[in-house]
Amino acid sequence: MFNNLTIKEMKTPEFMESMYSRIAQKHVDMIQEIRDLNYSHLSRKERQADIQSIRNSSTDPKIMRNEPCPCGSGRKYKNCCLK
Repeated sequence: MFNNLTIKEMKTPEFMESMYSRIAQKHVDMIQEIRDLNYSHLSRKERQADIQSIRNSSTDPKIMRNEPCPCGSGRKYKNCCLK
């Protein structure tokens, strides 16, 4: 990837910004994988019990299907813990 670039080209702000955004995206992907691993071994009932313990049903509103899942996976509730 960098074989054809000179040191001068690598020090440009555009190159540095592109590298920063790539690294940031890799970190986001790694965090997402870790969050998925936290719940991948649990059954549906275990995930629901875990989420219900996170939510305080007396003060928190009901989770709607298209809202982000409270387990922290980053997916919609309907595609994550609602299943």
